[in-house]
Amino acid sequence: MKMSFLSIETSLNRIFLVLYCNGNLFSNNKFIESSIEVEINQMFDDVLSKGNIVFGELDFIMVSLGPGSYTGTRVGLAAAKAIAISINKPIIGYTNF
Repeated sequence: MKMSFLSIETSLNRIFLVLYCNGNLFSNNKFIESSIEVEINQMFDDVLSKGNIVFGELDFIMVSLGPGSYTGTRVGLAAAKAIAISINKPIIGYTNF
């Protein structure tokens, strides 16, 4: 059985997305000087396109719980929760330590 997941890390003044699917890793990374919210949606599209997968095919979502930027962490959590609820999949939180 093949597993697929998306990892979201937004707590360190960057957006770092990792997609694992079909035995491959795909990533998208951008350091943010302004607003994370402006960039993150396009980055989701880009990383999913690289893996030729859609949100509904993910088995779970991983999201960074920090430490780091409070606002950045909250944006990542909100994005992960929105995706997970919309596709009815679990969220797994992890720490940067």
